[in-house]
Amino acid sequence: IRDVTPTRAIITARKDPDAVEDSRRPTWLKAEFLVKGMPEVVDPGQEVNLSITVRNEGHSRWVTAKEQPDKGHVCLGGRITRISDPLWSREVDWVSLPAFVEPGDSAQLSLGIKLPDESGDYEMELDLVSINVSWFQECGSLPATAHFSVRSEPTRANHSR
Repeated sequence: IRDVTPTRAIITARKDPDAVEDSRRPTWLKAEFLVKGMPEVVDPGQEVNLSITVRNEGHSRWVTAKEQPDKGHVCLGGRITRISDPLWSREVDWVSLPAFVEPGDSAQLSLGIKLPDESGDYEMELDLVSINVSWFQECGSLPATAHFSVRSEPTRANHSR
């Protein structure tokens, strides 16, 4: 602040030369998800392959592990939680971005998941994470969620696998 009068203030600002404009800045992380391939009812231990489109709705470039191996590269991760027992959960495998993603652009990711062996109702939550910075959800972005049920017995078709 250079000067303050009863009717105005004069403020001088300049960009921080050390500021980053990529996914190492948590306040700029926001994503939109489109998940395809998750059935509502599955067999115990069934494996599913998901196709996930992530769109960069934030203000920073999402970088890859190749560009930023230690901090700030973006990966898809998440967990599966049993609805009747929220203490039961397990992480899904993480998937790295295939290339950087500019604001407004999208990336296509594939995720293979082995679903739980125990019957019951579950929730899967997928989110992006800027490694050693923040999960996108912590920055106000909404994760992708899917609810599914594991049947008590596998279907006959799965016995022939």
